[in-house]
Amino acid sequence: MVTYSRCFHCGHIASVGIPSHPEPMPCPKCQSTGAEEWPPRNVSELATFVESLDRASPHYSSVSAVFTCALLENLLESQVYMMAMMDMGYNDVGLLTDLLMEAHQGRTRLLQLYRRVGYRSFTEDASRAGCPNFPANWETIAKARNQVLHGRPNAAEDITYSLITNVISNALQVFALAHNEYNSESHRYKAAAGDPEALQADQERLEKWRRAVGHLPEDNGS
Repeated sequence: MVTYSRCFHCGHIASVGIPSHPEPMPCPKCQSTGAEEWPPRNVSELATFVESLDRASPHYSSVSAVFTCALLENLLESQVYMMAMMDMGYNDVGLLTDLLMEAHQGRTRLLQLYRRVGYRSFTEDASRAGCPNFPANWETIAKARNQVLHGRPNAAEDITYSLITNVISNALQVFALAHNEYNSESHRYKAAAGDPEALQADQERLEKWRRAVGHLPEDNGS
């Protein structure tokens, strides 16, 4: 499986390709060499667990469906939260974003929110990432997971190792691309790129948002 790293400096996610590369690879966007592994630990540990499952076990399909869905929904929730925050501070919009996320728990609602706070639907972004079959394959696994959780483990018998590994690989590719698109509009990314005009535009946008939610009074020109 392809591995990824996230730049400490600008936040860009890049494909590493080879685990444990002998020398740090510079970020393709800001050329910094400081990076952390991506996806985060809660996701990577789930991926490791799913990979370690005994494929010969009669329970492989049902167990892998449940934990793969947990992994995918963690990635989706993190991405939607990032999109909803719009790179603003928690003190500015965090409470409103938390309420929004609480009202959109679960895969179906999160996908609806993805479309509302983003530029396109999740299906469109998956196609842009070169993984047009990913949403349908995820749907297949999610339906099997739901059946398992309702006491019908045999409903997951069509969930194979190849489907699971393909979906996880596609997920990392899709979410890395989505992250980078929205990260490229972030304040930190623009600071790393040395773009003062973009930073000024960010500050104006932030002040407009604060006024909209009542944190700042309107300027009366005095």
